[in-house]
Amino acid sequence: MPPAAPLLALALLTMTSAGLVALMARVGVLDIPDARKSHSHPIPKGGGVGIVAASLLGAAFLNGPMAPRAVVALGGLLVASVGYWDDRHNFPPAIKFTAQLLAAMLPVLCGLTPRLSGLFPLDAAVSIGWILLVTNAVNFMDGLNGLAAGATMIAASATLLAGGFANLTIGLIAGVLGFLPFNYPRARVFMGDVGSQFCGYALALLGLFAAGGPHPRLIGFALAGLLTDVVFTLIRRGLAGERVTTAHRGHLYQIAQRSGVPAPLVTLIHWAFAGWGAWLGVLPWHGGLLAALLAPQLGWALYVVMRARRHPVGRW
Repeated sequence: MPPAAPLLALALLTMTSAGLVALMARVGVLDIPDARKSHSHPIPKGGGVGIVAASLLGAAFLNGPMAPRAVVALGGLLVASVGYWDDRHNFPPAIKFTAQLLAAMLPVLCGLTPRLSGLFPLDAAVSIGWILLVTNAVNFMDGLNGLAAGATMIAASATLLAGGFANLTIGLIAGVLGFLPFNYPRARVFMGDVGSQFCGYALALLGLFAAGGPHPRLIGFALAGLLTDVVFTLIRRGLAGERVTTAHRGHLYQIAQRSGVPAPLVTLIHWAFAGWGAWLGVLPWHGGLLAALLAPQLGWALYVVMRARRHPVGRW
C-alpha cells in the first residue's frame, strides 16, 4: 500500500461518516429524556450509522486477511442492525443479547480466537465472554457526550500506531472522527446502540486478534476505565439485590456527573484513562504494570463514592 493511501482512506472515510452522522442528526429517532438519562431535552440518536458505514467500508476495501475482515463485517453488522432497531423500538434485553451471542460465536467458528489453554471449550468460552463483556461495556458507558466514542478512537488509534490491523482500525478511527464533532462537547446527535454495540464488538475482536501478537494487552488496558466502571457497577448492584439488566444511572461516571462534576470533564478523564492504558499496554510486561493500570481506577472510584456522600444524588 503506498504511504499516502492510509491517509487518503482515513480522509475519505471520515467524510463519509460525517455525512451520514449529519443526516442522522436530522432524521434520527429522538432520544426522549427520562430519569435514567443524562440529557435534558430530546436529541436524535443513530449517529453510529456513520461509524458503522466507515468501518465496514474500511474493512471491505483496505488490504488484509479476508477472514478477520469478514467476521468484523458480519458480526458487526448483526449487532449494529439489532442496535439500530432497538434505538427505534426498544427491544427486550434478551433480543440484543442473542444477537451479541451469535456475533461472538463467529470468530470461534472461524478459528480466529486465541489458544490460551489448549482446551477448545475453555478457550471458546473465554473468547465469547470477552466479546460479550466488551460489547456491553462500551454500550453501557455510552451515556455522556463523547465518552465511549473517544475511548474507542484512542484504543483503535493506539492499535494502529503499534503496527497492527490497519484494514480494521482505519475505518473505525475515521468513523469516530466523523462522529465526535457532532457529539462532543455539545451533542447534536447520539451514537445510539447501533454505534456503541458495533464499537464494542469491533474493539473486542481487535483484542482477540492481537492476542498472539507483540501487544496482546493493548486493547484490554486501553479499555480498563470502561471495564472497571462496568464490573464495579455490576457487582455493587448485584450485592444490593438489584436486577443488573434493568436500566439505571448508577455507573461511576454517571454518579460523578450527577454529583456536579462537569460532563465534559468526566469524558476527558476517561479519555485520559484510555490513553494511559494504551501506553502501558505496549510496554514490556512486569508486575508493576497492573498496579499502574488499576491505581487510577481505584482512585477514581474512591473519589466518586466520597463525592456522592458530600453531594447526595439520591438512589444509585
